[in-house]
Amino acid sequence: MRIASIAVLCLGLTACFPDTVVNRDELTDYKVEWRELADGSHFGETGGSGEFATVLRCWDGQADYSGRKQCLAATKHYTTGSVKLAQVTFDELPATALLSGSTTDGYGCGSLMGSYEEIVQGGEPLVINRAVPWSPRFVLSYMTENEVSGSSWFECLPTLRSINQGSLATMGTSSITREMAGAI
Repeated sequence: MRIASIAVLCLGLTACFPDTVVNRDELTDYKVEWRELADGSHFGETGGSGEFATVLRCWDGQADYSGRKQCLAATKHYTTGSVKLAQVTFDELPATALLSGSTTDGYGCGSLMGSYEEIVQGGEPLVINRAVPWSPRFVLSYMTENEVSGSSWFECLPTLRSINQGSLATMGTSSITREMAGAI
């Protein structure tokens, strides 16, 4: 009797408060649709939530011989117009991409009222640069001195410039090369 009363109460609350029910399809906006490109890399894009969208360009890892997928990920926030770009590594091509609010540790760049570079640790920027682009040597030295792990220097600003002059779809074109992605 007690179990039946609890079940009826739960059903009643669900009917009164339908927003409290977890939507099993809430990851639909983050589902990545993949296609293989002529150079053997993979381009993936999410449907986005209307607020943001994420694209990934992935190559098979060669620098570390791990077989992992080494990728560039770009997320655009439509409400602000900002774009963030970072290197990410996966064991296999991901089925979903929840990169919208995350900041990848290590080196990356973005655009919001101009372009910038940043080095992030624990999800927080340690240093941001809006002046002369950093050299690979500076990024490696700063990350080593401050024990920052994560992605290292890559041609972030030129890649970001290509995206900003086109769109997120530019990540899936020959404008973005494996060499731009750094040591992958």
